[in-house]
Order: sequence, then structure tokens, then C-alpha cells
Amino acid sequence: MKRCYYKRIIAAAMSLMMTASLLGGCGNGGQQEEGQGGTATGGDSAADGVSQTGEDSLGGTAMGRYLEEAVDLSDKLQGANGNLFVLEDGEIAVTEVMNQIYVSNDCGMTWEAREPDLRDGMYEQGIYIDEYAMGADGTIGMICAPMDTGQSEEEAESEEEADGEDAAGEDDTFTHIEEDAVNFFAKYTAVVIRPDGEQIQVTLPQGEEESPRHMWIDDEGTVYVGTDGEELYEIAEDGNGKVYLTLEDTPQLIQFLGSYMIIDGWNYEDLVIYDRETKEYVEDVVLSDFVKENYGNRTFNGGSFYDLYFFAGEDDVLYLAGKQGVHRHVIGGSAMERIIDANLSSFGDPSCKLLGMAALDNNEFVALFNRAKLVRYAYDPMVPAVPSESVKAYSLTENVMLRKAISLYQTNHPEVYVEYEIGIEDGSAVTKEDALKKLNTEIMAGEGPDLLILDDMPADSFVEKGLLKDLTPLVDSLEGDGKLFGNIVDAFRRDDGLYMVPCEAALPTIMGKEKYVSQMTDLNGIADGMEELRQDNPQKDLLMLCSPKAIMRNFVPSSAPAWMTSGGELDKKAIEEFYVQMKRVYDAQMDGLPQEAIKNYTQRDEENMNYCAERIEDQDFSYFTMDEFYYLRGEKQIMAGSESYSYGYSELTSVQRVKGFEEDIIIPMNGLCDNVFYARTLAAVNASSDNTEHAEELFKTLIGADGVTNWGFPVNQAAFEKELIPEYEVPSEGSYSTLAFMDENGSVFSWEIYWLDEAQADELRERMQTVDTPYVKNEVLEEAVLSAGADYINSECGLDEAVAAVEKSMSIYLAE
Repeated sequence: MKRCYYKRIIAAAMSLMMTASLLGGCGNGGQQEEGQGGTATGGDSAADGVSQTGEDSLGGTAMGRYLEEAVDLSDKLQGANGNLFVLEDGEIAVTEVMNQIYVSNDCGMTWEAREPDLRDGMYEQGIYIDEYAMGADGTIGMICAPMDTGQSEEEAESEEEADGEDAAGEDDTFTHIEEDAVNFFAKYTAVVIRPDGEQIQVTLPQGEEESPRHMWIDDEGTVYVGTDGEELYEIAEDGNGKVYLTLEDTPQLIQFLGSYMIIDGWNYEDLVIYDRETKEYVEDVVLSDFVKENYGNRTFNGGSFYDLYFFAGEDDVLYLAGKQGVHRHVIGGSAMERIIDANLSSFGDPSCKLLGMAALDNNEFVALFNRAKLVRYAYDPMVPAVPSESVKAYSLTENVMLRKAISLYQTNHPEVYVEYEIGIEDGSAVTKEDALKKLNTEIMAGEGPDLLILDDMPADSFVEKGLLKDLTPLVDSLEGDGKLFGNIVDAFRRDDGLYMVPCEAALPTIMGKEKYVSQMTDLNGIADGMEELRQDNPQKDLLMLCSPKAIMRNFVPSSAPAWMTSGGELDKKAIEEFYVQMKRVYDAQMDGLPQEAIKNYTQRDEENMNYCAERIEDQDFSYFTMDEFYYLRGEKQIMAGSESYSYGYSELTSVQRVKGFEEDIIIPMNGLCDNVFYARTLAAVNASSDNTEHAEELFKTLIGADGVTNWGFPVNQAAFEKELIPEYEVPSEGSYSTLAFMDENGSVFSWEIYWLDEAQADELRERMQTVDTPYVKNEVLEEAVLSAGADYINSECGLDEAVAAVEKSMSIYLAE
């Protein structure tokens, strides 16, 4: 899996148990006829034939929709890498690799652990279960993996002796495993357990280098096994496997619908349908087009959850579930019928990751999400298809935190429909200018959104035009779990009111050797430290950045607030100082830098274009992460970037546990400004809204204690404190989790992550309590400053010329 700025990390978090309560109970479930609930081809609008005001095509109130009921299984599951299965007797089974299998025969009201515990004796043998599979007949399949690193005792002892002699920083917290990933994963095995208790060891054909990685079982108990290759194997009763299909790429999800085998996998354009009776592939144009249009960029997230999950229904009905809700399709049919609206369910919450879903006999559904959340969906014909009240939210581009808040608000306020408008949809040809003109027109006409996210928008202009409501009474009335960090809120107060509040804050941070980092208390100090770092590290890559704009972008947040005066004028002296110090940093990075390092940067930049459609130098600061793996391996000599969540901060503090890095220090990134925070998800309320009450309630949900941030630490104090609590229990001894990294040569590195101790949590808390200078991204100003700065750093113009170019660019923009 790749993310922007080319950070290839395979994470394997160590999971332990949490506790909570459960509820449940089966309903009768309304009979769902085709067309009931509306049909659609995707998107977030109300179902076809039903307007967003809840009227049907004849002007009456459309009735009937699926409602969800959540069951908390956190006393049974840890909340990750699980799945669910419906057995032929109607029982629901939930599986998770670190726990026993649990079974319910009353739709989730009560659960019993299935005996015997299949894990018994495995740990003692150095084996753990990596994946479960179950068939409707009760057949159980297990993919088992070794607990060790794949080294023999002699190899481990040899490496331990080498560690004692080597000062390169490799110890039990950061380990280089001298074997490639193919050999490491080749030790996986598979076992099938029949309903009568018979255990069968799976054996793939001799000569096959790959080992079992996934298993699927059909309703009759036939077992299929996939590897990391393209072959799919059918397993005979004696456990011997033979090649059943050779696919276009590695299969990741297979479901069975009568004679149909439906397959999805890495790099699949759409779903593959194979008829096991006719031995032929089946083409379904409607299904194919739907998947390409709505789930074209789906991934499998390391096997942890699914962007798109599909499962069998009655006859030839296939159900598809994901961010667009739940759709029903008859194989070979002409329609995709949406039966559950994402906007009115957990499917619209990006923090809810789908692990599995199944249809029940009573026209109900059951889904398993992360965080041990089981949800049962029952059709109620007596409720309106769309809630009668509504509130409209808007952001220029999709905002994940807002999407999460809408889902939470919708759950707590089922009588209100939240319409979420995105100015520039992903893949849209709409320009930013066109989107803003349309928004302005709607607001001036009294038809604008009730709640706005002002990120990447001219927020000050909205305030000056009187378009935003003063939030002072609302914010100042927040108490208890609703209280916000006062210093962050105060940073946005004006003499005439408070018109926007950031919901999350990222912290620009620097980490490295104390000798260099201790002097980096301002922009001049950063340049001093970089020059000394270069002097002591000739021909080494310092920052892993090789373009003037990329290096400037990395340090923008701590200086950009100084580029404009309090009166809204360009501060030319501040921009001059930024250019002078950034040229020193750039020269230090590039002085004597080997061509191999420049080549590596160019390659990462090209991959960034392929996967993220933009150059590294043009990315938002939030993508400039600390990249601890590269630092620990000596590929960069200092870390400077964004810290935005507690686990990431735990990674930083865990660096200090690695031999050779114990004296490293972590400091705020100060530049022309001090105590800077990157303000994200700037929430505001339309001053002319007709739905002020709903808009303010949605605002409080967005910035409340239950809000889930995406790009920064919560500005809500209670939510921030929750951030400091690990998702899983921290072991009394040892690490919290392990990260693994595979380089381009196939070598695997592992690194132990330790959760924040009390002193480290206090340091992070103090930063959140003292930051007071907001960095709010101004795309136009930054592009003007960085473009002219690149010319200056490349000696294509003088300092005065560069500043004059910025002044000219901004004058033209303001005139327009």
C-alpha cells in the first residue's frame, strides 16, 4: 500500500482486549421487494424516485427504509482483522485472529465461545492464526503463521553478536531481518477442520514456492486457497491442492452464489464472475460499470478491512457494501438497487471500516465494522424514506472529519437529513474558482449551506462580507466534554466576534541529534543547524528533499503567518528573511549530495505523481511526515514535518529507544513565528441560515468529544485526552506494536513502538495548551512565495526581484 510522499510501511499492530456492553434481538424484517427503497447507480443523493425532502415521485411522503441497531462486541473482540459468517442453521459467527470464535443464535443478543479454543497449544509451538475462514456447514479453515522472524537460532545468535559490535543502531527495537519477504511469508500453512472435528493439513503441489495466504469455503464445504500469486487452488478431501484457476492478480475476496464464484483482488478493474458448472467466466456489464464508477480505486488495506465488500443473497442476488451504502443486483440484471443509503447509516462514516457483512433469512442484514461494532439492519416500512427535516453542510473538497461527524449526527438525530455538498468532487473537472463562484451565488441568494468548512477557501473574505455567524455565544457556552482548547480558539477571535473554529490542529515538529536540533529555535537557527549537520555528514542525504519548493514547503507553517501584517499587507521583510534562510537550508542539503540521492528523490517524485497526481513539492504540509524508518536507517539525518496523532508521536518517542538515538530530542518547529499549529477543518455557520439550530448542533457534533479527527489532534479537550489512551491495552512489559518495512531489495526491517509514558503525554498536552499562532493555508500566497523563492534559490533572480514578483502576483489576484 502506498501513500503520498512514498511512505511504504506495512503495519502490524499488536492487539489486546477492551470491554463494553452488547445489545441485540432479532426483528421480523419487512419483505423487501425489488424497487422498494429505491434504485440508484451510486452517489450520495436520496434514492431514485425520492427527493431529499422525502417526497416520492407523486408528491407524497415516501415511506420505508432500513434502520440500524449497533451491538458492542468489545468484550469479545479486539476490533480489527475480524470477519463474520452466517451458518446454515442461522447462527452468526464472528472471528478474529487473536480470539476464540464466538457464535450467536439470537441475532447478537447473546454470544458463546465455540469450543475447543483452536488457539490452544499454538502459541507454545511458536504459531499464531493469521486468518479464519468458515463455511455454512461449519467447516473451519485457518491460515497459520510463524511468530519468529524466520531466523534459525544460529542466525539469531549471530545477529545478536553482531549487534554487540555494531554501533549502527540495530537492536531489539529496530531489527534488520536478513531475508526477503517472499521467503519470510513462505512459512505460512493452512489447516481445515471439518464439522466432525477431523483436521486436515493443506498441501500445495510440489515445486510451488508460494504458501497459503487466504482461504474461502463454499456452502458445501469445498475449500479454496489463495497465495500471494495468481493461482487459486481447490483443496481435495485429503488436503492436497490443485490449481483451479489462474487469475489476473492475487485474489483477496471470494464469495459464492450458487454455481457462481465471485472474485476480487489486487488491481482488478471490476469483479470477476466464474461459473463453476459451465467452467466459463460470466460478463455482467451493469455490475462492472457500477464497480468501476463507484469503487474503482478500492484497496484491501492489508487484509484489515474492505473498501468494497460483497456477499450472496437469495437466488442470483448479489449485495455490494461500501462507502456508497448497500446495493442489490441480480447477476445479469439491468439495475443496481440501493437499499441502504450511506448518508443514513454507518457506511457514510469513514472511520467505520467494514470487515464483513451477510444477509439473514428475515430480509435483515448484519455487518461487522472495526472497533468491535456489529450492526443489524432491519427494514421499517413505517418511517419516512428520507427524514422530514434537513440541514446542509459544505466543503470545497471532501472533508473526512465532517463526513464522520455527519454520520454520528445522523445516528443521534434520525429525524434530520444531512445533505453534504462537495464543491469539487474527486475526479471532477470543476475548478476552484468555479466552485467558489457557485457557492457565493448560492449564499447571496439565501440558498447556501448551513454549515461550512472553510479549508482552502478565502475565509477572511467571508467574514468581511458578513456571511458568517458569530460563534462566540455558542463556543463560550460549551462545558464539560464540550470544552475546547482556549488558546486555539482565542487565536481566531477578532474584535468583532468569533467566526470560525478549527476542529483539529497539527503540530510542526523537528527531531534529530541534540547537537544540531537544540539550536533550531528560529529560522536562522534551522539554517545554522543544517549547515553544521552538512559539515559533519558529507555526501549524506539530510532531508530527502531535492527541490527548492519542496524544502521551502517543509518549513512553510512556522513562517507563513508572518508574511502578512495584521492590517492585511504583504510583509516584504518577512518574505526576504524566509528566502535568505531557506537558501541556506537548500544549499546545505545539496552541497556534495550524491547523484544517487537525487535520483532516488526523482523516482519518489515520479511515483508521487502516479499515485497522488502531484509533485512532492506541491503537496500539502500534512503529507510531510517524519519518516522515522528512513531516519533510523540513516537515509536522512534529521526529521522535520507534521505530527497529527498520538500514535505518530509514539513513533517519534520510540526512536529514542533505539541504540544510537537515545539522546535525540524533539522540539516544535519554530521559524519566523513561534508556537505554531496547523489549523484544519475550519468550521463556520452561515449567518443567513434558516436551519441555525440544526447547523449549531452539527457544529457541536463536529467539534465534540466524540469527533474523530483526520489530519490533526482534536481541539476538543476531552477528545484530545481520548487520543492519549491507546486503542488496545498496553503490555506491562514490551512494546505496544511492531512496524515492518520492506525495502526495494526485499530486506525486511522491524521496529518496536512503545506507547507514550506519562511524561511524554504531558509534553504533548503542554504543546496543545500553549500553541497560539495559527497557520491557515493560503494557496495563492504560498504559490506566489514559493515560485518566486525557487527562482531566487536557483539564482535565476535577485532577492529584491523575487519579493517584487510576489507583490505583483498578489496585486493581480486581489484585483481580480
